[in-house]
Amino acid sequence: GEINQVKTLMVFDIKSLQSNANLKYDLNQNHSFGLNYTFIGYKRTEDNEYITTDTPTKPFLNKNIVGFSYSLSALEKRLSFNVFGKIIDLKGEVITDAGTTSEQKVNPSFNNFGYGSAAAYFLIPEELQVKTSFEHAYRLPSSLELLGDGLTVSPSPNLQQETSDNFNFGLSYKKIFSVHSFGVEGNFIYRKANDFIQFRIDQSNQFKRKAVNFKNIQVTGFDGVVHYGYKDWLFFDANA
Repeated sequence: GEINQVKTLMVFDIKSLQSNANLKYDLNQNHSFGLNYTFIGYKRTEDNEYITTDTPTKPFLNKNIVGFSYSLSALEKRLSFNVFGKIIDLKGEVITDAGTTSEQKVNPSFNNFGYGSAAAYFLIPEELQVKTSFEHAYRLPSSLELLGDGLTVSPSPNLQQETSDNFNFGLSYKKIFSVHSFGVEGNFIYRKANDFIQFRIDQSNQFKRKAVNFKNIQVTGFDGVVHYGYKDWLFFDANA
């Protein structure tokens, strides 16, 4: 009761469904194909039982993601290559300021095609490997970001999807002796994003957060791992 200026008894009745289907076909030992489908359905009824004049709303979001890939293993398994694509679709409905003169119905709708590839090659079989990947990716807004939670997160029905180009490059080395194993790995990370989604203080209510888009974000970084193993029962890894 201390969070808002007026009494409230907001009740959410949420129904959610997620289903996944995966299909893989091995053409032979070197070539394989993959197909997967994911559906995420989210629907809730919002009703403020304390205010009898409140109008219940029923926002919903439906996400469909279809992915397909091709994988290659060659040169006596020293080379691994994968290329993939994703069809991403979101449809929904959000009602803001229900029951007031400012009531507005917003229908978020996104449909895009993402793609990418990854490759790895053993310069020294089973010891020294170089790997790289690239992806043109889309991240759809979540139900929390679009619809809020009715308490501490405000809805952002006009939020845009996040688009990014991601590139990784790395080297890894691992040496196995009779009872000991030692390894080290390093990776370079680059990401350029548009409409990057992040929570900020809601300008209209400082007690709440709200998801907003940032137009241009660039991320660069490095990560590394040091490994030690003893036989098959002790493994130690440190990363930064």
